[in-house]
Amino acid sequence: MVLPVILSNLEVESVMIRVMERAVRGGRVSRHRTDAADYEGYLAKLASNPRLQGFESAEGKMVLDGWLRNSIVRMGKQGLQRTGSLMKFLRPLTVATFRSGLPKLDWFFRKTDEVIYQSLLQAIDKNGNLNDQGEIKKELKRIFVESFGFGVDMRDNFAASIAPIYNEELAAQVDINEILQLRFLEGFDIGSDPETRHFIARDEAVPQATSAIGIDLLSLLLKFGAGGEKEKWSSSELVSAATALIAIRLFQLPLILAKACEDVILDDHPRDFHDFKSHASLEIYCDLTDDVNGLSRRLSQRCVLRDRAIHRQFFIDRVTLRTALEIAQLVPKYASLNSLNATQQLRELGVVIRDPDLEIPCHIKFIDVKRQILGIPENKDYENYFEELETREISWLEKLVEMQLAAQTDQALIQQNKWFWSTGGLVSGGKHGMESYALLRGNAFKPNWAYAPSNELLTTLLILIFVDTDLKQPPSSRLPLGEVLKRLRDRFGILISQPPENMNTAENRKAAAENLESFVRKLKQIGCYHGLTDDLNAQYVERPRVK
Repeated sequence: MVLPVILSNLEVESVMIRVMERAVRGGRVSRHRTDAADYEGYLAKLASNPRLQGFESAEGKMVLDGWLRNSIVRMGKQGLQRTGSLMKFLRPLTVATFRSGLPKLDWFFRKTDEVIYQSLLQAIDKNGNLNDQGEIKKELKRIFVESFGFGVDMRDNFAASIAPIYNEELAAQVDINEILQLRFLEGFDIGSDPETRHFIARDEAVPQATSAIGIDLLSLLLKFGAGGEKEKWSSSELVSAATALIAIRLFQLPLILAKACEDVILDDHPRDFHDFKSHASLEIYCDLTDDVNGLSRRLSQRCVLRDRAIHRQFFIDRVTLRTALEIAQLVPKYASLNSLNATQQLRELGVVIRDPDLEIPCHIKFIDVKRQILGIPENKDYENYFEELETREISWLEKLVEMQLAAQTDQALIQQNKWFWSTGGLVSGGKHGMESYALLRGNAFKPNWAYAPSNELLTTLLILIFVDTDLKQPPSSRLPLGEVLKRLRDRFGILISQPPENMNTAENRKAAAENLESFVRKLKQIGCYHGLTDDLNAQYVERPRVK
């Protein structure tokens, strides 16, 4: 009802593949015949490709194998013992990457591709003067093809095509890794009639929670991709920046939705969620000092603990609202609840959970569930639990919720935790333990994490704050340092020079002051800082990567 995605471990880089496919195919996706376990077979096809020379020998094939594994294919393990090798997905180097049909299973994306695609359509609709969904989808296809499709054959029927190919005429102008991937893709058999599934738009309870994803991606692609005549980035640069933006927005999504649910639970007249601007309120304090024992790092770690606690409460609130909605459908005066849109329904639940008329149906539901559970001989040990729960001085709705939480909480929080560290850029294995777009610093299985963004993520955010979200003006080239800090806070919820409001102590202000100095040093290292005074409005930051 509230959550449009599935909270669990997510390979953020792979999401870009499915978003590209939806963008260029009008929302459609296809299921391919790819055998993810047959990497050796696809490698052999590539080595024998007549357009490649010098890889036919055992030594040449070994070189090609190393090249693919390092730059083209993300490998993984298969089976319960995690012993067999398989291709998880191809890195999204061009718009043609989706031809591989990897990842094969829809659940791999946790519905994030649908959310992002819908957000992109809404961003284009808001930004332009297009008449209908058909024109909006055509414009989104154009943007993605021009941004990520250089070197790919864009035939007239490409919107329906499931087999984009290499454009031989542009060989000298295409990145060598992109060429290799396009040659590798030639070995993937797509089949004559793959199963195709169409996109179905979803009604969102809190539209503002997902709208930023589309706005950010559209800002990036229109200024530095399809519309960037003067500053057009390469496909690999755009993919890297887009992945970083997707990662941080997906990381923030449950935190924003948690605030919306909290509004409903605590206030029977919650705000209008169509105007729910809460990114600034996230107050994600990011440590840039690199001092693992410093004050700034400890403050950042406390912010992580705060947000993990928000995740836990979010699960409780979702169960409460879902239970209230289920019970309300048994009460005649709420017969129209299902006819409301998702936003109206969520707001109405603020009234429902306080309605004493829910007590009787909640009590009946409680007795029914109790009877079912205790009717199984193995569950007789739960009798004491139910007796204790029934005597507690809380409402029957709360008792019903408590019963469900007892059965679901542990596993649900495990999955939510996986979402937290994976969208935060940590990985479960490997030497480095962090992705290039990481917001978190630490080990995925040792949750003493801190908000300490990677250079790639920080640079991407810095670039985006120079682009106005209405896209009416060209990107700024220079901003006062004070304005940079303000935009990072207002647009992305990132704090650098100040502690969160409820952590505003003398020690934490000192930590933030040291952090600001570290931020300035980073700006100097990448050559985009100018200033000789302590006045933040007399110190200037130039947009990184100006070409």
